[in-house]
Amino acid sequence: MAVAVILSHINTLLYILASWMTTAQNMVQYTSNLTDISVFTQDRLQVRLDVQVKYRPNLFERNTMVDPQLDPDSYQMIVNATSIDAIKGTSLNFSVLDYFQQRDVVEAAFKDAIDLRFAGVCCGFGCNNRNRGCKEGCKSRDTCTTNDKGVFTLLDEFKLVEIHIPDVVRERILQVLAKTTTTATP
Repeated sequence: MAVAVILSHINTLLYILASWMTTAQNMVQYTSNLTDISVFTQDRLQVRLDVQVKYRPNLFERNTMVDPQLDPDSYQMIVNATSIDAIKGTSLNFSVLDYFQQRDVVEAAFKDAIDLRFAGVCCGFGCNNRNRGCKEGCKSRDTCTTNDKGVFTLLDEFKLVEIHIPDVVRERILQVLAKTTTTATP
């Protein structure tokens, strides 16, 4: 009986601790405005991007190498470099025309790539017990290494603010689109 009471108290304390950590985690949010990111497209043309990334440290996953409380400036530099690297790696999947015509698809792909780099490939704590389940293809926690856990950061929001396409390329795209539109209409 005494063991059951102790376990009940431990469960209550764990619930309170988890609630507090969730609240604390939601309080700290960083915003990075990354400008003039030079990327190459699928068709080997260079464009520049301005993006905004809102993120927060994952307090459930701590790593002294990426700890915002120990060194906030280094943490932000690591997160910014990780964001830029994810964007540059993903940019090659799209043509200049895609940036022009399918901005929302490009933005979603960048967001997914950054989220993967931030959170890593490990399944979340107790994700099997939640209604939404685990991320598809995530790696079991008992086999995860530190490298699999990303940079211990949660992506809250990503915005593709501006796409700077060189004027010559933009004019050529508009000409092609105008020809396509006029030939498509009877």
